Amino acid sequence: MELNPAQQQAVEHVEGPLLILAGPGSGKTRVLVHRIARLIETGAAYPSQILAVTFTNKAADEMRRRTEALVGPRAREISMGTFHSVCLRILRGNAEAAGLSERFVVYDDADQLALIKECLADLDIDKDRLPPRSALERISRAKDACQGPEEFAAAVADNPYLERVSRIYTRYQRRLAELQAADFGDLIRLVVKLLDSDSRLREALQRRWRFMLVDEYQDTNRAQYKLLAHIASAHRNICVVGDDDQSVYRWRGADIENILRFEHDFHGAAVVRLEQNYRSTGAIVAAASAVVAGNAGRKPKEIWTAREKGRRVSILSCESERREAEAVAARISAAVQRGRKLRDFAVFYRTNAQSRPLEEVFRRQGLQYRIYGGIRFYERAEVKDVLAYLRLLLDRSDDIALLRVINVPARGLGKTTVDRLKSFAAERSLSVFEAITPFVESGGARGAQSKQLIEFRDAIQTIGYNGMDRPLPAILHEVLTRTGYVEALAKESTIESEARLENINELVAAVEEFMPAADTAAGMSSVASREKASPPLAQFLDQVALVSDADAVDETQGAITMMTLHIAKGLEFPCVFMVGMEEGLFPHARSLDDPDELEEERRLCYVGMTRAMDELSLAHAFRRSIFGSERYNVASRFLDELPAEHVDRESSFVVSRSSIVKPVFKIHEPRTTNDERRTTDFEFDQRPPEEQASPLAKGCRVHHPQFGPGVITSCERTSAGHKVAVRFQDGEVKKLIAEFAGLTPA
Repeated sequence: MELNPAQQQAVEHVEGPLLILAGPGSGKTRVLVHRIARLIETGAAYPSQILAVTFTNKAADEMRRRTEALVGPRAREISMGTFHSVCLRILRGNAEAAGLSERFVVYDDADQLALIKECLADLDIDKDRLPPRSALERISRAKDACQGPEEFAAAVADNPYLERVSRIYTRYQRRLAELQAADFGDLIRLVVKLLDSDSRLREALQRRWRFMLVDEYQDTNRAQYKLLAHIASAHRNICVVGDDDQSVYRWRGADIENILRFEHDFHGAAVVRLEQNYRSTGAIVAAASAVVAGNAGRKPKEIWTAREKGRRVSILSCESERREAEAVAARISAAVQRGRKLRDFAVFYRTNAQSRPLEEVFRRQGLQYRIYGGIRFYERAEVKDVLAYLRLLLDRSDDIALLRVINVPARGLGKTTVDRLKSFAAERSLSVFEAITPFVESGGARGAQSKQLIEFRDAIQTIGYNGMDRPLPAILHEVLTRTGYVEALAKESTIESEARLENINELVAAVEEFMPAADTAAGMSSVASREKASPPLAQFLDQVALVSDADAVDETQGAITMMTLHIAKGLEFPCVFMVGMEEGLFPHARSLDDPDELEEERRLCYVGMTRAMDELSLAHAFRRSIFGSERYNVASRFLDELPAEHVDRESSFVVSRSSIVKPVFKIHEPRTTNDERRTTDFEFDQRPPEEQASPLAKGCRVHHPQFGPGVITSCERTSAGHKVAVRFQDGEVKKLIAEFAGLTPA
């Protein structure tokens, strides 16, 4: 079977609990499928007695395909799938006992969110004060922890905010029952609840599945752990594969303690360490291991590789995010000239918003790319929303743009009202925007909906009256302010809304960087040019439209792969760039005051670094734009933890207390370990300063240009800026992004 000694040991273990600690690139899937094959071939288990659980359908399909290649058609008798698919099958056979009808439906994310909104309305809870997405995330995490509405209510009795969530949870669960539905969290929670109380079902599943194999065990949550513990409690033949150093889904409910305490929970467990890395060079393995060694909550491992040491890890220090993107593009172009293919390269970033400068530089230099597991910047929903507002400003007859944003952010304008407005406009040969005034005057909309339509019309008209020839940043700022778009996202206070704010911030940066075409064109007089030149906004929208129409990928070269670090888990590439290696970005601002979150960020860095096979480059920028203002950052602490003998540092400028010098970034061939020249580290008089102290602390008095004086009641630093809650004179509390909102000391 061509297994190394540790892999062979894991495959041959039969009875009792087994923990396989599988480092990156150590062949864990191979071990799992060979272990299944051996159990069947030796007669230790019939295929139908084996349960193999993974986290994704893709992983389950891959395991099934590889197992069938070894075992043959008998592999189809194995129970193999995701946690949710396995539990759904159990619930289908025991629906009545779980309080469900036999034909219960499973609600997806959109269904769940719609039902949460209904519950908020039923309970008369303002969705602006408790955003539906935020409530749904809280409820989902409660279900991950096996907390039903009653248990959750008892746990949050002293927290007013969570008490409101508890009321929503109770109502939400009641409505699910009335609708004979279950959500994804219920699929596992309800099975666990059944196994807690129904000994006959528990014993039946224990007899059915004598051997269990679980992949990515470090990513399991409390509900998944309890499910596995119930089934394994009789025979104890549970084999889990995972790596505590690659646990990066705490924000999604994963509990790293499940893998750390496995030997305690399953007494007498055998432990096998798969420590040989078949993927990466020695320098990459050593550098990544040094970073993750900084975590306290981990099991010790000695990851090693039989591969050569290879090129040192490169640290690229750049002046700005634009220069960072140019440095990455220059290195890729140089490598392609030497024979590499574009498909060999991957660029990882901490947040989706960081793709924007990279995408623009790659396009400008003709480097084809693909966003893996994500959406190109100008195709993201929030970016398209804001662009639709800009299109509407330029052309009031753009019905497509208007219909996209007429209820974004939510204004309480339902589909029925909007459909009536569209019909009213069509009957009178008017654009939808032109139809708003006569529609309201004719009684087509009444009460709150009438008021919202007029306010929407007035906002668009006011921005237009203020001039379309103004600087683009001023127009965009007014759009985001008058429409309440940024304020609505800030109120949601979810990881998703913060990511959307980061994308809006990048759109602001794109507008700041945009340079309209010169007034004078070849063959035209300056007067004629001024007469025919499009306003800057039109030119910007034209550029965006051309960007969205991406060229087809040249399959002979492939394309650069771009993705977030979380999505990179499980993948590998010959050459990897990790960008944005700065304090507050990576590690993320949310983690800086939380030791557990900081350890997760370090694990995420380890995951990213160990995706690289041959070459690894880590880049950081000293200056980034936050809603039109510059913020200076220090390099990530993770860069300081890299062993000097495995690192090359390159800088395109020297930083001093008073200035930043900006020479052209020069490409240097990375040194190999055979090159005995000393690494020339760049030196600083002083790192760029952190943001100067600003009056954003709780209790500080501030003034807002629209809402007037107020007092800050809370402040949280995020990668999209400082998110503050301000209580204004009228008693209303608004959540704002300080860098964008124009707050000044009062």
